[in-house]
Amino acid sequence: IHPITAFNKTEVDRYFQNLVNVQKTYKFLPDRIYNVDETGISTVPKETSKRLGVKQFGIISSWERRKNITVIAAFSASGNYIPPLFVFPRKRMSPYLQKNGPSGAIYTCTDNGWSNENVFSLWLKHFQNKV
Repeated sequence: IHPITAFNKTEVDRYFQNLVNVQKTYKFLPDRIYNVDETGISTVPKETSKRLGVKQFGIISSWERRKNITVIAAFSASGNYIPPLFVFPRKRMSPYLQKNGPSGAIYTCTDNGWSNENVFSLWLKHFQNKV
């Protein structure tokens, strides 16, 4: 179902009724119910143009503006979380990008920094290992 067409009162009500039915049938505990999502985080600050003398700082090209890191994360209804997966926009992974990252996180890369089928498969294996 396309997200825009699915977001109406009838579909939302149906979703939550199905959720109640599944919960009653299987009696999942809150620590077994997870929400997973991905988000893009810009590696370049928003454009600013501050002049100091004749130098101009903060000018960002449109190519730079599109550089995002994708983060896939999951949290349980009880507040537990799975360490995130980071997707960097590059050809090869660098150990430097993992420095000081969250404990247990995994790191990978794609040409554009977006997730894809292979990245999600990697994340799903990571999720299975953690739960």
